[in-house]
Amino acid sequence: MLTLRIEGPRSEVHAFIQDVKNNPQTRVIAQSMPYMEEVLEGQNVTSYCQLQYHSLEKMGKSMVVTLETKEGENLIFSLEYGKVIRVGNIFQITGKIVTFLPKISSR
Repeated sequence: MLTLRIEGPRSEVHAFIQDVKNNPQTRVIAQSMPYMEEVLEGQNVTSYCQLQYHSLEKMGKSMVVTLETKEGENLIFSLEYGKVIRVGNIFQITGKIVTFLPKISSR
């Protein structure tokens, strides 16, 4: 089990925890209730979240990722195992792919 300590503006902390709850690779076991949060200066808070993390391999689920280039071309690949982390609008994808991406030229 993992314990996360999250600090920041209350709305951002709650949005982050919601993202963790919506991630299929995590299962939230417990989290701080609003009245349990430590209030810091500037209306920032400290909150805690306990979760279990499951890799795609253990879940027995592969993942297909589609990226669209600026030219409108779709690049599709399958993840055999790995992890996907989402923080707001930023995604980080790591793992082993089943099929390889075509070479993307830099312009």
